Amino acid sequence: MKARPYVQGRRAEAAAQTATRILEAATSCFLESGDTPTLERVAERAGVTVQTVLRRFGSKEGLQAAAFEDYRRRVVDQRDDAAVGDIGGAVENLGRHYAECASVALRLLALDGTSPSATAAANEGRAVHRAWVERVFAPLVAHLDASDRERRVVQAVVATDVYVWKLLHRDLGLSRAETESMIVDLLHRIFTSP
Repeated sequence: MKARPYVQGRRAEAAAQTATRILEAATSCFLESGDTPTLERVAERAGVTVQTVLRRFGSKEGLQAAAFEDYRRRVVDQRDDAAVGDIGGAVENLGRHYAECASVALRLLALDGTSPSATAAANEGRAVHRAWVERVFAPLVAHLDASDRERRVVQAVVATDVYVWKLLHRDLGLSRAETESMIVDLLHRIFTSP
């Protein structure tokens, strides 16, 4: 006897919710410790068994890769709200993102090289950041020749990097508004210098 479509739909929805709970548990455990969490800890936090985690993600490495991909998607969605060609608006978008996610990004970068999924996630994060810079500041470099355009893009990637945010906001104790103002100043110098 075939299962009714609405029953399959509910099962699929429940499976998707379970996967989301597992990914959220993996991320929150990661944020608390800064290390890759054990499957047992993730399962307990998500309210499932280790077998459920393994059935859904295959392995600890598979869970880590899925969690990093989920995080990458959220970053891209948030960063896509930045206005193209508007330095202040772009930095305000970046400030919102870093206020919420800088800890995850910094911990992810600290794991770079410790596993294939961590290295892939760190590389993907760098690519996402550069693509954001290229898209958002494209009108400000469109008139430049290729080598100067590349130079300015690289400078903007550095000026808007999470490590710069950390240095200004956390290490030097500037407020979020002061941090954003400093980054805006850096970007104006990058894009308006001869």
